[in-house]
Amino acid sequence: MFELRRSITSFVALLAAALTLLSPARAGADPQLTTGVTVGVAGVGDRSSLWSSTKFTGGVRGELLFGRKQDTDWGIGPYVEALTVASFSDAKLGGGASLLVPVHDYLPLVLSAGGYAGYSAPWGWEPGLAAELFWGTHGYNYHSLYS
Repeated sequence: MFELRRSITSFVALLAAALTLLSPARAGADPQLTTGVTVGVAGVGDRSSLWSSTKFTGGVRGELLFGRKQDTDWGIGPYVEALTVASFSDAKLGGGASLLVPVHDYLPLVLSAGGYAGYSAPWGWEPGLAAELFWGTHGYNYHSLYS
């Protein structure tokens, strides 16, 4: 009786191991997290002269897209960003929503819109609206959350 129970237990363990190894793996990682760094130049001015000086601009951005299982799928989700457009004499902190439109497998469009709070002397903190259109590589990572 003891050997029969041991044989059944061994068979069940072997069957469970075989089913685990032979079952198909999930092909997608949903959601997808993307981060980016912005480095460039910005024209700085006032209403009378929109571009009176050129300053360094830099920032970081994070985006979390839901609904994608492959490169050709649409995606939607939130984003957050922090940047400066006047050589670190100002700060902009914002967030909103992003929509990924798969116009091409490897070069989709990403439309983003949201709000931000910007700080610059002497005015202090001010609210604002932001919009962005990005066209470039934004691949789907089949093996990880990070895209």
